[in-house]
Amino acid sequence: MASRSKIIDWAYLSTLSLYLFSSMISASKVIIYALVMLLFIFAIHYLKRKDVLCHQYFKWITRFIIFSCFSLFWTISVYLSIWGIANAVIAIIPGISLYLFVNQKGQIHDVIIMFIVTTLFFTLYAISYFGLSSMGEGRFGDDVEVGLNSNTLAICLLYSIIGGVILSLRPTVIKLYKLILWVICIIFLYVMLMTGCRKTLLMLFAIPVIYLFFKSKYKIITLSIIALLVSVGVYFLFSIPILYDTIGVRLLEMVGMILEGGDAEGDVTRFFLYKYGFEWFLDKPLLGRGINTYRILSDATPEFWGFNWYAHSNFVELLVDIGIIGTVLYFIWYYTCIKKNLHILNNTNDKAQGNSSLFIVTLVLTFIIFELFAVTYYDWFSQVFIAYMFALTEFNLKSQNSLAYEKVGFI
Repeated sequence: MASRSKIIDWAYLSTLSLYLFSSMISASKVIIYALVMLLFIFAIHYLKRKDVLCHQYFKWITRFIIFSCFSLFWTISVYLSIWGIANAVIAIIPGISLYLFVNQKGQIHDVIIMFIVTTLFFTLYAISYFGLSSMGEGRFGDDVEVGLNSNTLAICLLYSIIGGVILSLRPTVIKLYKLILWVICIIFLYVMLMTGCRKTLLMLFAIPVIYLFFKSKYKIITLSIIALLVSVGVYFLFSIPILYDTIGVRLLEMVGMILEGGDAEGDVTRFFLYKYGFEWFLDKPLLGRGINTYRILSDATPEFWGFNWYAHSNFVELLVDIGIIGTVLYFIWYYTCIKKNLHILNNTNDKAQGNSSLFIVTLVLTFIIFELFAVTYYDWFSQVFIAYMFALTEFNLKSQNSLAYEKVGFI
């Protein structure tokens, strides 16, 4: 019976890995939908106790989807709203399966290993397609025609690096395994920089800053050391030609956009997408114009005719689509996760449990950076990430002593 359970768990993680890889490379919709259906079946299998449906994660999903469905009554495009809801549900199903799997099995580290391996295959796929020689010649990993996106590659690499560091810090991990993990993390970091993704670089800086700031008793000294390290990192970004040509130039464009308005085409476009989005939100601030209707409004604007642009910011997109009420219903997940983990942090005597809670808070806070510059409510990666954060939080709540926590903790 135990071996049968292990086979099912292995089959689930393999299916989830295939789904993630298929989404990373933008495989055929038929393949992705088939894998989603398999993950739905696995989710039913791991739903052993019905009371899990009362967890905050499921309450959050249900409220958001129901309100999005209600927006069909006032939407300016029923077709686009149904399309948006359907894609959100498809993205949420893998997250549900992951939440139920972790809640039932507690195999936290197996999930991290699975994601690192999947990202490794994604990286090798990108290298085989573009070639090593293409690194440093513009943004590595970007080819819209074949469905490869440098931002997708970068965010997967970032969280694989985080996962690799978490695994390497475990005291039970042998030295050879730690060495392999650190080599993989260094390679991932280099490739991530070659993608030229500014979001992930900002998040990479923000994670240690937030975590160490809350962790340290000597905050001024800690911030001074962090500032020094960040300065050294920025120096290398601007002094090494290959790094400057990929990520350094884009950072300067971002700073120029903020301070002087800038002239980089992509940044100017985003600025106006945010500007017009805020104006459209003010026209109907309470309920919005219907889920996934930002595209219609942008298409009706002379600057964006024919582009079918989305907002490039989850905050702006949802404010326009479903107003203040719907936006609050979606982003309440931040409050829920942070509140629960701060409760654990303030009431536990277990150092490992406290560290894990603080790290979850750090990851959740830094994810705001990603959502500021990407539409995520129907994004597969974001929904899997949110489900995992909720699952880790519930696991922390279950852990009441050091012995139990040593078995399930992830830091």
